[in-house]
Amino acid sequence: YSPNQLPLSYFLFCFFFNDTATTEIYTLSLHDALPILKQIRKDPTYIAPIIHADGAIAVDRQTGKVLFSYEAYKRLPIASITKLMTALVVRQHANLDEVVTISGDASRVEGSEMKLVEGEKITVGDLLKGLLVKSGNDAAWALAEYVGEGNVEVFVKLMNERARKENLINTHFANPIGFDDTNNYSTAYELSLLANIVLKDDVLREIVELEKRSEERRVGKECRSRWS
Repeated sequence: YSPNQLPLSYFLFCFFFNDTATTEIYTLSLHDALPILKQIRKDPTYIAPIIHADGAIAVDRQTGKVLFSYEAYKRLPIASITKLMTALVVRQHANLDEVVTISGDASRVEGSEMKLVEGEKITVGDLLKGLLVKSGNDAAWALAEYVGEGNVEVFVKLMNERARKENLINTHFANPIGFDDTNNYSTAYELSLLANIVLKDDVLREIVELEKRSEERRVGKECRSRWS
């Protein structure tokens, strides 16, 4: 594409899968895209980056037009972007003001966390913030247990049913977190579709636009502050 073929109204989804199986997603607004567009006008070759990842895609959010792709239809592990589907399923089956009691299993999940404590009571809405802003594995597990009525496998089944409903034929989930598993995969292209579905949900869109959130919670006699 030449610079003249890039309308300023573009909103881009960019997905990159690197060789460590980490997946990154970027959504560029007009404000963020302007410096890039200016650079493209100075140097048209700027639009063709050197990709070191296993797969990548840039999509116009408004039209769905693929602007750039590399191995975009190849099945790859998707790490924590799994949590986009976790959030969608939670929104489908639970209200924001419902209260979740944190289990021991949820409080002990490894990896990124919002530092949940066993026995703590927290709303679905706050757990969704910890899930999408902090990428909390403990939040993902707690939500999966809650919606699955204590059975995470039931929740994962709901995730895969939603994937089929959205016609994500090269997407499959094995857990609500994104832990490495040969049955937890998607493609850059289908993740762009999934991200667009998430952003159509007003609640989830507002959450993912948060940069950080500080909340104080009292657990027993202990008052602690955490980012979630």
